[in-house]
Amino acid sequence: MFQKITSNYKLNHKNDISLLRVVSMFLIILCHIIKYYDFIPGSKILGQVFNVGVEIFFLISGYLYAGKMISFYLDWYKERIRKIYFPVLIIFSSRVSFISTL
Repeated sequence: MFQKITSNYKLNHKNDISLLRVVSMFLIILCHIIKYYDFIPGSKILGQVFNVGVEIFFLISGYLYAGKMISFYLDWYKERIRKIYFPVLIIFSSRVSFISTL
């Protein structure tokens, strides 16, 4: 009588990918913290070591995008531009207004 409704996200979600994303984000945050504080011994070397989180994140993003069937590349690029246009515009305008006040 009642059907259990499950979303595609739950069916296609993989915990190992989520764990790698969390680890890579933690490494990126740790890299920025270590690079900010110069008094930590070996901070330049540690910052470069923990910067591997960026490469892991790019690798995961490439894997996830490769799993999608992108049939219309122009539409895909338009969607990406639409998503980042307004945040970039806001950051750029705030920088310009900040520089003009100096």
